[in-house]
Amino acid sequence: MCGRYTLVSDLNRLIREFGITGQMPRLEPRYNIAPSQPVPVVLMGEDRTISLRLMRWGLVPHWSKDVTMGNRLINARIETVFDKPAYRDPMQYRRCVLPADGFYEWRDSRPHHVARKTGRMIALAGVWDHWQDEHGNELETCAVLTTASTGLLQRIHPRMPVMLDPAATAGWLTAPSGRDALDYIHRQPALDDLHGFFVSTRVNAPTADGPSLIEPDDLGPMSLFE
Repeated sequence: MCGRYTLVSDLNRLIREFGITGQMPRLEPRYNIAPSQPVPVVLMGEDRTISLRLMRWGLVPHWSKDVTMGNRLINARIETVFDKPAYRDPMQYRRCVLPADGFYEWRDSRPHHVARKTGRMIALAGVWDHWQDEHGNELETCAVLTTASTGLLQRIHPRMPVMLDPAATAGWLTAPSGRDALDYIHRQPALDDLHGFFVSTRVNAPTADGPSLIEPDDLGPMSLFE
């Protein structure tokens, strides 16, 4: 699963890695992004312009009568994404990626931060939707796709986010159908440069933030990857 992640790269780096040419919000480094918070999302417009937009993490389907439904829909299992009414249309028409520098996962109640050894960014494959209430108030929300863990990540958790290299973003966003997008995902090579280490349990609090959250914890083994 994916329940917390980090995004500390500046806009210049996002522009380079994701090819963003459209609109961009101002961003601050964030070391503990949690569900229900606003998150930057990469989208592609009809004119093939790649832009960055803020959405709330936790998908609220356009047909939902209750905005709190998004609290339960932060992750979409890639194996059943077409079986769930909440994800079926977004998978077909509204795909996105969430830029990340790393993500957290827990094993035996201990948080572990995972990132790329090369320092490259990670594109978390996702879907989004547009919701509006009876008063005309609008909300854009998103969810992260997950899949069965592979390789060394299996030591941490049975699920992991669907991860792409940023250079592969356009193929995911422009696939002509949801099925084609899934096929595209399955053809992409796994990110083989991941590493990780235990970090402080302070990250358990969604309000915690700051660079110290991704510093290695000096208690116990340094990494489950070794």
